[in-house]
Amino acid sequence: MAAQHTACRLRQAGERGAVTLFAVVVAIALFVVVGLVVDGGANIHAHQKAFAVAREAARVAAQDIATDDFGHITLGSRAITAGEKYMTQYGCEEATVTISGSTVTATCRMAYDGIFLPGTYHVTAIGTVTPDTVGPR
Repeated sequence: MAAQHTACRLRQAGERGAVTLFAVVVAIALFVVVGLVVDGGANIHAHQKAFAVAREAARVAAQDIATDDFGHITLGSRAITAGEKYMTQYGCEEATVTISGSTVTATCRMAYDGIFLPGTYHVTAIGTVTPDTVGPR
């Protein structure tokens, strides 16, 4: 009987703190998973916002395009400035607008800070608009 009691005591002494270690490992893993889900969602949201801003900036620029009687763009710089100003107003760190023929392309780069996982992350989105008609103003 004394041998059984000694064996139980040795087994209990070797397992002391095992549950605490398990709980710490599970808590860290859970924190990382929650961080990936929350920051992954923030990444998707930032990308959607950058795309929406770029698309609207391309639309704003397309509305500011002026052409001559032959369909050549005459005030492209004004349209580019309007599109870039729109993107800067809505939080784009880098904003570029290009006009090629009758297609307006806007590129917006935004940053967002990680909520759970530290760091600043950047997303880039491109919005392209081809106006149905481009006429003189």
